[in-house]
Amino acid sequence: AAGGAFAEGGAGGAPNPLRERARGVYDSPSCQVFVAMLIVANFGVNAVEVQWVARTHHGGDLFPLFHFFEVFFTLIFIAEFGANKFAHPGAAFWRSGWNVFDFVVVVVSVITWFAGHDAPPGLKELRLLRAFRIFRLFKRIESLRKILRALHDSIPGVVNAFLILLLVHMLYAILGVQLFRDMQADEFTDDTGLGRAYFGSFGRAMFTLFQLTMGDATPAWPLVLEAPLAAVYFISFPLLSG
Repeated sequence: AAGGAFAEGGAGGAPNPLRERARGVYDSPSCQVFVAMLIVANFGVNAVEVQWVARTHHGGDLFPLFHFFEVFFTLIFIAEFGANKFAHPGAAFWRSGWNVFDFVVVVVSVITWFAGHDAPPGLKELRLLRAFRIFRLFKRIESLRKILRALHDSIPGVVNAFLILLLVHMLYAILGVQLFRDMQADEFTDDTGLGRAYFGSFGRAMFTLFQLTMGDATPAWPLVLEAPLAAVYFISFPLLSG
């Protein structure tokens, strides 16, 4: 305890008034709401930027504006992380997963800022991680943190259910390959074949079953029309999975 006080307050273990004041300001609801608003604003700018770049292929006339916002939000989040680290010194700061996530976001932002839009392929894809800043809202909004805690507590049971569902998918994928792989139909070419298009391999069958799980019956209709008994397969799978 004495060591912690010394690290926080300086020589003699006396509290640091400046750090205490910084902690009070940073942890205040108004400051957290303000940072949350900046995060949402940054996410909105990212959404507008990708929409505009998709139309102009390189940002067009608004490229300088998007670059300004990138620099602005990068500097803001660097300052915010520095204030958080100053207000909460010690090793406990790094034991928080949210603080580590903030650090990664800041580092990625700085790297992509200096790399620019003409960065090498690896760094260019790293820019995509900027969109993940929005997840920092979970750190600042208690209602969102409650949802995350509930999801975390439910993981063991969900994993068990997922494993059972995965086994069902794998079983039906094997059956689908064996039943439908060699099936032909007029609307498919001889090289592809109706069955091979959806059940030509284990991987294709797994993806086809994933389509069915999402409610897409496109793979089922031509197979059922070609072989009516295939309806037993395509009806039993979603019922059993559900």
